[in-house]
Amino acid sequence: MMYSLWISAPTENSTHNSYNSCVMLLSMNTSQKGFIAPLILIIIAVLVFGGGAYVYTQTKQVNQSVTATSTAQTVNSQTSDWKTYTNYAFGFSIKLPPNNSVYTCGGDYLSNPQLADEKSYRVFILENPTEIDLIKSCDYPELSSHNRLSIYASQRGPNDYVGLVANWKKSYGDGEYTTISELTVDNHSAILQTKVEIPNNSNQYKEMAIDGGKYLYIVTIDKRSDSLEKILTTFQVIPAKDTFSYWQTLKSSDLGIEIGYPYNYRADSTTTFVTIYPVPQPIEFGPGLGVSRKSVPVGTNIDTYVSNFLQSMSVKERGTTIINGINWLKARYEVSNDVGPGGTNTAYFTIHNGYVYTITYGEAYTIHVDNFEKIVSTVKFTQATSVAQTSPSENKPGPVGIILPATCHVTSQTPNSWMIDCGPTNDARGVFGAIIEKQGWKYCDHGLASAYWWKDGVITTVSESPNENGIPFQIMQGTSTSCFQQ
Repeated sequence: MMYSLWISAPTENSTHNSYNSCVMLLSMNTSQKGFIAPLILIIIAVLVFGGGAYVYTQTKQVNQSVTATSTAQTVNSQTSDWKTYTNYAFGFSIKLPPNNSVYTCGGDYLSNPQLADEKSYRVFILENPTEIDLIKSCDYPELSSHNRLSIYASQRGPNDYVGLVANWKKSYGDGEYTTISELTVDNHSAILQTKVEIPNNSNQYKEMAIDGGKYLYIVTIDKRSDSLEKILTTFQVIPAKDTFSYWQTLKSSDLGIEIGYPYNYRADSTTTFVTIYPVPQPIEFGPGLGVSRKSVPVGTNIDTYVSNFLQSMSVKERGTTIINGINWLKARYEVSNDVGPGGTNTAYFTIHNGYVYTITYGEAYTIHVDNFEKIVSTVKFTQATSVAQTSPSENKPGPVGIILPATCHVTSQTPNSWMIDCGPTNDARGVFGAIIEKQGWKYCDHGLASAYWWKDGVITTVSESPNENGIPFQIMQGTSTSCFQQ
């Protein structure tokens, strides 16, 4: 006689099915006992082991679920009376005890920490809140003596998180002093590295990168701290406010314009120039949008002006557009830059009340291009704009011992510093250096986007603008017995 046997994985009904199978086999012809007996023992063993494993697995999963739920409920109950810090600009929130606060240093490491607002991209929470009165500056040696949880947010590029994970695994790996682990934080992918200063001691340095989608968050805890670890468990990624209704507005009475920009950007302005840039900047000369104005003679034609501006450029696109009722000429052109990324620039030009206005940004940082275009779309002229004179000269005294050419003029100044506008051809060494060397200045040296000259006990430093079109650049002067002795 031939037998066919089908064995299935245990289910909730497997106990009943197993009993029936055994009864069927036991009721078979006794002449098959020699063959059937060992088979019955095997089947019973499989069913008993499988059923037991199934029950164990189900029990374990239930216990894990209960434990996780219990842990979450415990944390929530322990933090129910905590306050919440919400950062709408960079899309995150975190809870902390009522007697603690969130502080920021921004980019100024000489000043004292300040209370963070909803636009701070670099914040920290102290383990001991009373120590804030002891911190006299944001300099690293000063801060490092106080244990803290720090959060650093930056706009995320397409491959930033993947690249960071690969770099951490390659650079640190798992070892005696550093462990790497991947996890999730608020349902977002994260990677954690833990550094132990001395094996088996209690001092740890934790650094975690959280992929928030639009933003990348670097979270650190200087030393092991149960209180800071509990605070970290409340970290959440939230939608960032990036719509126009949440934007900031800069109103410049000097330039006679108003312009909007996102919460996670900053704006600096002088009497003739506005710079808007994301924070934090990835490098010293990172992405930025500049708005400048300079006086032009009456009757200046914008097409002619732009043609002169672009004459040494490789033009990719040129046309016209309307921004808030004003005609602008738009151009995209190739640039090269030895102090920052080159590539393609976008520029807008218009003449208004005797001034030519130029808006420029570089396209090297593609993740910011859309925001730059949105910023451009907000530009409006205000009533404060004064009518320019027909001469570009503004009759402001220039640097000591330097005669500015007719194409250059001082736009603003302090006692030992001058902002100089020489049009679209600013170049500290190539253009301005050649001018002052003819006036007896000795070339000394150069640094990143700056150069130095000396004459008659005066050292002159010329720094180029971080914006690709170089308008304007800065001249600073001080006393010195020679090029390198000040």
